Amino acid sequence: MHLKIQLVSSLGAALALSLMAPSVASASPITYDFSATATDGPLSGTTERGTFSYDSGSIVPGGGQNAGAGLLTALRFSWNGIAYDQTTANTGFIDFDASGNLVRAAFGTDCAGGCSVFPSTNAWAFNLSPPGGPLEFFYTLPGNAGLFEGSATAALAVPAPEPNTLALLGIGCALVGVARRSRRNALA
Repeated sequence: MHLKIQLVSSLGAALALSLMAPSVASASPITYDFSATATDGPLSGTTERGTFSYDSGSIVPGGGQNAGAGLLTALRFSWNGIAYDQTTANTGFIDFDASGNLVRAAFGTDCAGGCSVFPSTNAWAFNLSPPGGPLEFFYTLPGNAGLFEGSATAALAVPAPEPNTLALLGIGCALVGVARRSRRNALA
């Protein structure tokens, strides 16, 4: 009976390691929820919410800036009735502190050269967590010569448990049940 428990434990450990291996080997997405509220211009009072993600492999070790387009792995945001994703908007940069936490990000419809919005176009840009200042949102609209401002919020999204985590929890519960049943049968 002791051999049976040892075999089940060994199989459980092997299965658990095999489920964890792909997660350890690959970078994972880090997701933020954000919002923009127009505080002036034709869309004043309009609020839209979205999410953006970047890959943990984008983090600069020891802190610093990762600059360039294409750093977002996912984006979901609508503004002025137009839906945007990571292929229709881009990043200017993302900055990290020494612990690898996001401290600043700039992204929008034209950020390849530093996040610009040009009057009379359908354009927007975020400047999240600028040093010493509020989170900023800017936008322009076709037929309007102005550059309009807004406020923004951003917060790390609470991740849902990964399937591997749930599988490991299930395996652990099953192994505890098998061990208890085996012990009960051995004592009887």
